[in-house]
Amino acid sequence: DFNIQYVGQSKLNPDELKKIIHGWTYWGSGDSSPFLDFVSEDMCNLVLGPLQVGGVPFYQDVTSWCGRSNYETLAAGWVAASEAQDGSDVGDVSTPAVKVIGNMVVFEEDWKGGPAINGGQPVHEDVVMIIDPATHLVTNVIYGVDKTSIAP
Repeated sequence: DFNIQYVGQSKLNPDELKKIIHGWTYWGSGDSSPFLDFVSEDMCNLVLGPLQVGGVPFYQDVTSWCGRSNYETLAAGWVAASEAQDGSDVGDVSTPAVKVIGNMVVFEEDWKGGPAINGGQPVHEDVVMIIDPATHLVTNVIYGVDKTSIAP
């Protein structure tokens, strides 16, 4: 279960947030829906940091794209790279604490993909999601990757 702390007023439903965060953190394992079930058609993504994912076109320290189809392509490569490992020791190291500020969700995560993601080493990142309170669809994701966690 996720520790969700509200900072001020928010119209975001805690039960929906738990589904979204679980889908992001565990990519739909167990009874959760995959994160893509919560992505809006015009969702935009911004990565700040030199994330290394085999087969995914990241450009130095800042990469961005918009559109669900672009995000689906990225996610497919991400999942395939993670599943290239036998599934053990893949995913978040621990359940992240989540803060909600209005329609913004903020958390830190340490996660590990397969060998094609960061050379199999854990990635430390700060994640910010903007969620439409009317639909509970994610419209923006921004994540800042800690450069010290990136494999040489």
